[in-house]
Amino acid sequence: GLQLMPEHQAHGVGRAVVDTVVAQARADGVPVELGVEKDNPRARAFWERCGFAYVGEDETEHRLRLA
Repeated sequence: GLQLMPEHQAHGVGRAVVDTVVAQARADGVPVELGVEKDNPRARAFWERCGFAYVGEDETEHRLRLA
């Protein structure tokens, strides 16, 4: 999971971490999928900006996969 304290959000820290993980996953040919809580639309928007797309859901989370 990736969580940042509010005072560290919107400064590029999370995006830098995600970009590094995504680059390594693509280089290794590994799929990346994650869950984001349904009551957190801001987090879902972040992941979608990072290249993840909706693929399904369960009772509490939206499932996203790296496109």
